[in-house]
Amino acid sequence: MNETKSHPLYIQIIQDLKQDIFKGVLPVRAKIPTTAELCRQYGVCHRTIQMATGALVKEGLLIRRPRLGTYVTDTAAEKLAMSGSERRVALLIRYKENLFDNDFYPREIIDGVIAAAGEYNCKIDFNVYSDLDSLSISPSLSGFLLIEPSREHALKIKRMGLPVFLLDTVFERSGLGYARTDNIYGINQAVKHLVKMGHRKILYVYNNRIETSFAVAERYKGFVRAAARYGISSAGYTVKTGDLQNGVATPSHTAMLVDAHSTTLSVLSILRKRGVRIPDDISLVAYDDISFSEYLSTPVTVVKQKLADIGRIGLEILFSEDEKWRNAKILIKPELIIRETTRYIDERGEM
Repeated sequence: MNETKSHPLYIQIIQDLKQDIFKGVLPVRAKIPTTAELCRQYGVCHRTIQMATGALVKEGLLIRRPRLGTYVTDTAAEKLAMSGSERRVALLIRYKENLFDNDFYPREIIDGVIAAAGEYNCKIDFNVYSDLDSLSISPSLSGFLLIEPSREHALKIKRMGLPVFLLDTVFERSGLGYARTDNIYGINQAVKHLVKMGHRKILYVYNNRIETSFAVAERYKGFVRAAARYGISSAGYTVKTGDLQNGVATPSHTAMLVDAHSTTLSVLSILRKRGVRIPDDISLVAYDDISFSEYLSTPVTVVKQKLADIGRIGLEILFSEDEKWRNAKILIKPELIIRETTRYIDERGEM
C-alpha cells in the first residue's frame, strides 16, 4: 500500500479488489483471500481489511458465507462493467422529515445540481449524513457535493480522498472549496432600497440561530455594516424572532428587514395578530423568496438567493479539469425583487 496517496488505505484496497473482480483475477463465485492473507498482502491491520471488504459486501460485490469465507457475487462483474461507463456524484444532505415538500432551501440547490447533471451525463447518488459510515466508494464516483454538513462530517468526507465541494456552506481553514450566497451583498441591497424610499428607522429581525448558523450571523453582520454605510442606526434596531414573538419592546421604526424565510413566516403572523398593515403601517423586506411570496394579498419584496445556480456551479466545479474544487471561493450575488410590501415615506418619516 502507498501511504503517500491521498486515498485512505482501506479505499485503496477497495479499488484494488474491484479491479481484480473487473479484470477476472477474482472471477464470479471465487473465494477471496482470507482476512489474514489480505493483511499480509497489503501490510495492514485486520480492521482495515474488514472495512474494505465490508464496504464491498454492502455494495453487493462480495458476499460472506459463515464458516466458509467471502466470495465474489454473481452480479459483481456486471455491476462494475456498468459503473465504468458513467460518472457519478454523491450529494449529501441533512435528514429532515418532509424535506422535499416543505423546505425550499435544499430543494432549489438540488434542482440546480440535477439540471447540471443532465449536461454532464452524470448520475447523482443521494445520501444523508447519518448513512455516511455505510457509504461505498465506486470507481465511477467523481466526488461529493455537501449541503448543510457539520464541520465534522465535511472533514470526514474530505479524508476519503475524492473531490469535495460545499454548497452554500463555508468552513474557514478547512481547505474545502465552496459556492455560496453573498449574504452581505444581499442585505446591503435591501437596506439601500429602504433608505432610498426614505426609511431611516429599520428594525432588523433575525433568526434565533445566530450563534450556530454561519449565514444568519453573516446577514446580521451585513445589516450592521449597511447601517453604518448609509448613516442609520443599528444600535437597538436588531431583535430576535423569539423576542418579537414574546412582545419585547422595540424602538420606533418605519420598516422591517427580516433575515430568512422561516423568520418571515413568524413575523407576518405576529404583525397580522397585532393588526399591523403592510405597507400602510410598515414596510417590509424579506431575505429569501418563499414560493408563495408573490401570491400573498400583499406580494412581499424579497432578497432572492440564486440557490439553483449554487447547485449548478458546484457540479461544474467538480468536473473542472484544473481541480478548482480544491480552493474555489465563489460568491453568488442574490437579487432584490421589489414588490408591494415597501413604499415611500416623506422626510418626517410618515407614510
